[in-house]
Amino acid sequence: MNGWRGLLAIAGLAMLVGGGCALLSRGTPLKPQYFDPLSSGAPGVTEAMPDSGATPECAIQIGDISASEDLGEGIAFRSAPHQIGYYESRRWSESPDNYLRRALERRMFDAQRCRRVLSNTGRTLDVRLLAFEEQRGPSHRARVAVHVVLSDDQAVLHEETIDWARPCPAGDGDAAFEGFVKAISQTLDDVVERVVAIVLSSASSGAAAGQHPGD
Repeated sequence: MNGWRGLLAIAGLAMLVGGGCALLSRGTPLKPQYFDPLSSGAPGVTEAMPDSGATPECAIQIGDISASEDLGEGIAFRSAPHQIGYYESRRWSESPDNYLRRALERRMFDAQRCRRVLSNTGRTLDVRLLAFEEQRGPSHRARVAVHVVLSDDQAVLHEETIDWARPCPAGDGDAAFEGFVKAISQTLDDVVERVVAIVLSSASSGAAAGQHPGD
């Protein structure tokens, strides 16, 4: 009898453990929410309209627009200078370097400030996205950082790291996050404006030195 009781106890324990695992495995999976900063209504990035009478101030080729390996669809937040995390259920709708590329193209080509060059000669703009994140703490900010290299077929004309941050609108919970998305859209616009200013300044310097802006 004791032997049978022992077998029944073991069987009952196995059923309990198995049932517990089944309950744990049936937990509701997180459903990601996707966000697109370029559609958040920030001025400039989404509203750069071409001027039909404008003459392009420069000619440029968009080269390599890339991002650091940790910058994918996961939305990053920084709680301390050396501590970074990612939201579990919130994602960017695509990799942030795609937002950077589209914002640059709108500011330069769609607005007819620059003429697109497709050959391998002339000026080339390469930009690497270094940071695209929420900064938490007493100063809630949105931060974007890029490394810019402007070159021609002979030399590097300009190299600079641009690190820009904007305060986020006050709010709690979902409102605070929506404020961050709007702020990072505006911060991206600030950074893109700085990059375009570098390109136009280089074109002006070349023209002053006797080189045509379109060369």
